[in-house]
Amino acid sequence: MIKAFQILLIILTYSLYAIQLSAQQRLSYAKFVNKNTNKPISYCTITCSNDQTGGFSDSLGIIAIQNIINCDKILVTSLGYKSEVFMVKNNPQKNKDTLLFYLTPDTLKLEEVQIAKDATKIKLVKYNLGHFNSKKEVIDRTGAIGNTRALYIKNPTNNTSTKITKILYSIDGLRDPLFDNQSAMVRINLFRKAENSDAPGSPLINEDIIIRTKKGQGQIIYDVSKYNILLPKDGVFIAIQWLGELTSKIKPINISPALNSHRNVDGSIMYFKFLDKEWSQTRTYFNLRTKKEVPVWVPNFGISVIEYRN
Repeated sequence: MIKAFQILLIILTYSLYAIQLSAQQRLSYAKFVNKNTNKPISYCTITCSNDQTGGFSDSLGIIAIQNIINCDKILVTSLGYKSEVFMVKNNPQKNKDTLLFYLTPDTLKLEEVQIAKDATKIKLVKYNLGHFNSKKEVIDRTGAIGNTRALYIKNPTNNTSTKITKILYSIDGLRDPLFDNQSAMVRINLFRKAENSDAPGSPLINEDIIIRTKKGQGQIIYDVSKYNILLPKDGVFIAIQWLGELTSKIKPINISPALNSHRNVDGSIMYFKFLDKEWSQTRTYFNLRTKKEVPVWVPNFGISVIEYRN
């Protein structure tokens, strides 16, 4: 009888602990929608003010946040919308365990390609800029979800009548034998150079371009000619951000994508950032063990352009 009571006591104690642990780890959900249309906002960036962790909403505008009630406020950003800080506690918009947040659309006026009236005298010259066709010397991994890499491409002619038509990325297409039919979700964009620094400034494309790249593809070539983007006089940054990877069963896995890269021999400028933190420049560092300077590996990115010459 005593032994049976002890067993029952152990079961009750474990059950109470499991219930308490489950309550502590209960997932709350946040959903982000367009204030004007009530449509969900996919892949917006969320950063918690307390611990600087964060992530992205899914295709339905939803993110699961553990113990979200302990997060005082969140910073939410998304291309095409105004960045906003929301208070989490006492949020009036709530549907069961889902907190609702509304983002206000923002418009960005893009420059248009200006062509001379006498088009018969205009010569179109097509070429690539950057390192898309550079030799692959190393496969450089980008790190954690939310990390963005940006490579600076100079304007070789200072001609402001050069239109960017394609963005070119060389990526690693190897497969992981542990997962079948992997695909990497990435966000791509172009940034103009900041006014007061060499870092990336404002985006040149004011909408999310989300691409699912299957393993084995080896490259991304994305046509941006419809945006009528002129190559800025002081150059442009090509950027790619990793949103995560999925298996064929739509299960997220934490394997960072890899970029085909080469040794920096021409003074290329690169920057990186995590989520919504400040941009930092990628620099060489000295390895104390080998007593050698570790080179910066430059990703094989590039752009295709059309130059309008008189």
